[in-house]
Amino acid sequence: MTTVLVVFIAALLLSLITVPWAGRLGTRFGAVDLPGGRRVNTRPIPRSGGIGLVFSFTLALILCKISGTQIAALITASPEMLGFLGGGILVVGIGLFDDFHSLGPRIKFAAQIAGASLAFASGICIPLPDMIPLPAFHPVFSYGITVFWFLLLINAINLIDGVDGLASGIVFFASLVMVFLALLEQHYALALFFAALCGSILGFLRYNFNPATVFMGDGGSYFLGYTMAGLAVWGSAKTHLSSALLIPIVALGIPLMDTLLAPIRRWLRGKAMFQPDKGHIHHKLLARGYNTRRVVAILYAATVVLCLGCVLVVNLEDEYAGLVLVLLGGTMVVMMRQSGYMEYLAVDKVAGWFRDMYDSCGLSHDRRTFLDIQLEMNKAPDLATLWDLTGLAFARTGVDYAELFVRNGGPAPVSPSYAAPHLLTCDLAPGSTLTWQRDATMPDLCKHSMYKLELPLMTKGNRHLGVLWVVVDVEEKDPCAYFLRRMEQLRVALIRRMAALAHEETGKAGRQGDGRQGDRETGDGT
Repeated sequence: MTTVLVVFIAALLLSLITVPWAGRLGTRFGAVDLPGGRRVNTRPIPRSGGIGLVFSFTLALILCKISGTQIAALITASPEMLGFLGGGILVVGIGLFDDFHSLGPRIKFAAQIAGASLAFASGICIPLPDMIPLPAFHPVFSYGITVFWFLLLINAINLIDGVDGLASGIVFFASLVMVFLALLEQHYALALFFAALCGSILGFLRYNFNPATVFMGDGGSYFLGYTMAGLAVWGSAKTHLSSALLIPIVALGIPLMDTLLAPIRRWLRGKAMFQPDKGHIHHKLLARGYNTRRVVAILYAATVVLCLGCVLVVNLEDEYAGLVLVLLGGTMVVMMRQSGYMEYLAVDKVAGWFRDMYDSCGLSHDRRTFLDIQLEMNKAPDLATLWDLTGLAFARTGVDYAELFVRNGGPAPVSPSYAAPHLLTCDLAPGSTLTWQRDATMPDLCKHSMYKLELPLMTKGNRHLGVLWVVVDVEEKDPCAYFLRRMEQLRVALIRRMAALAHEETGKAGRQGDGRQGDRETGDGT
């Protein structure tokens, strides 16, 4: 305990000294966050505080090793530690370089994968249970899960680092729980690492808490995420602390949930999945009128509750631990919903999205019936029959009145061979107007409640065949749920068939002209 406490204090003091120096270094060489865009700071602030975090953490462990205590001897240059160190240098180095010289997301993502791969190659990996079939593929699956674990924690800390003191405070509480549980399991080496991490973060918070004078930048957030991910995997493999991987998941539940949902949120809203935005949970709380300190206090409180839940989970029997996890997960979801973060996952929006997909795929009865009308329209022998079939579609979609103006040069209608109940105008010469109405009473087209839609019938070659005009009285009823979609489908079907009829008539006229020309030539010859 004494050695662990000394390492914590050493890291704290070193952080208090090195973080201001790192801030001045960032200011001198241009690693500064300017106000505007997604940033909430109102003045230029250096983003090089991650250098102080890395230095204080590393120097505290080196001093512990030099002290020569019995527990300090547990810090060895094993292949696992060397691989973990090499991966950390790569990941943190690319983050620090990005703080001074902006890099593209692909380069940073590739560096994260490479660093996680180095850690995996050295033996820091998440093993899969033997009960999973296909044991020959275990290394492949283990590699994929391990790399995903590293990427998840690295980017979770990076994304939540949008408010003064938020990311570093959340990691501090999670690391404190890991120190406590590692001491209970007598894994003193793991406790030393997390104690150094806690001390360096606490010293950094002195300058990062609102109003912040320095930011950790990508270098700092990558360092915290990579270190948490690697130490959790290492601790789970070296002790009987089977929940070592579960602890960061629960304790860091808010940033992890934010990271997992952010791409889904952007995709559902039609945005690039990995494009930065102001839709994270801290942005939502700020938008609700809370100041920065209030937002941080709320998320700190939620993290403390989750951390206490971790302690309960580790010390309870399986069935009670599961109940605690369910309660913690439900509480976190409710809190995120109340903050306005998950409004895009509301039941009505999700149900509406599935209804749209159900209709678009042609699975609904209404869509299949409408499709049958479209298929019949594609086989209509003349414009009169085509318009009568269009009337059937109008009746299914709630249309009250419709007109079709047939442009000169369009298909020549043929008088219907049967009584078309919806055809009120049968002057079907090109240039005339065809009308349809739901009942015998002509609607008042000037009413304020008339919803009017004008659809030009243009082919891909910009040939103008006519205009379709549709009217619905929304005072009596609402249009069908997919009214606009149905009207567009109807417009496309009309264009396709009217163009085909016009082409057929042009071909007939050409053949008749050729026949008459041949008769004249024959007559002249005789």
